Amino acid sequence: MKKLIALMLSFCMILSIIAIAMPASTVLGATVDPSEESIKGHVQKLAQIVDLSALREYLFEHAWNCEESIDVFDFGIPYTLEVVEWLKSFLYYDFPELFHLSGFGYGYNTKRNIITRLNFRYSYDAGAYHAMYYEAVESAQQLLQDIKGNGNLTEVQKALLLHDRVAVNCEYGYEAGNAAKSANMWSMLVDHKAICQGYSMAYIYMLRQVGMEAWYCVSATMNHGWVIVMVDGKPYHVDVTWDDVSQDITGRVYHYSFLLSTQALHDGNADWDCHNAHEAEDYDRSPQSTTYDNYFWQKSETAFQLIDGELYYIDATK
Repeated sequence: MKKLIALMLSFCMILSIIAIAMPASTVLGATVDPSEESIKGHVQKLAQIVDLSALREYLFEHAWNCEESIDVFDFGIPYTLEVVEWLKSFLYYDFPELFHLSGFGYGYNTKRNIITRLNFRYSYDAGAYHAMYYEAVESAQQLLQDIKGNGNLTEVQKALLLHDRVAVNCEYGYEAGNAAKSANMWSMLVDHKAICQGYSMAYIYMLRQVGMEAWYCVSATMNHGWVIVMVDGKPYHVDVTWDDVSQDITGRVYHYSFLLSTQALHDGNADWDCHNAHEAEDYDRSPQSTTYDNYFWQKSETAFQLIDGELYYIDATK
């Protein structure tokens, strides 16, 4: 009888805690958001049901040691398939530091209907991840050196300088058969070769280091992703990947896709000498401000330089 009871209890536990593997759907050029909603929208909804700052800090602490099963019972995250999608967007697209995360599952309690644990898979062991993380942070700090903590720079200037430094210090590329390796901030900051998600994750990470809000924007139709950044309280599209020159030329940076409204990003500009129209319809449409749609930096194909507190650049005529 005792054995029978133990067997029944074990069976009930299996029913109440279900782990489902959910790997990132990485494709060439982007890690595609499978939903029709924006990544920012998912993260905002998640923030309404859980203390997202506390969850971020808690998960990073455990993921730092590459723990495969992380107890999240105390956060009281309700279990629905919709909430799982929000978690997926948060973990894969809004958490640049977790570039070693390759898949996640979850367990939930059927009686209380809350998620009890997250099960993580990693691309590297803890030792390799720590080494890579410190490499990435050190490289980022070099690019941030005269920007972070500089109270004389506006948000526009910070976004511009970081945009240019990402483009100058990286070229588009990926390891054959392993695009996922080039889709994170380490690939841009250390390997200096990345696909669009790698450019974007590094840019988002550094923007947040200087106190600016930014998030990932993706189009499944285009198989491509870029960044939306908040400048003076308004969102704008920034596509560093498309502003980098294909056959990389040191110091050369386009500014055709920097701080654009959704309409300008969608349409492109016939006067520009590169095809920059993002003609799909399945991406975050929130940027509406046209303030910078035809700004002076679009005439420059060189990186802006910060020297003794002044920004220098070369335009198309002088």
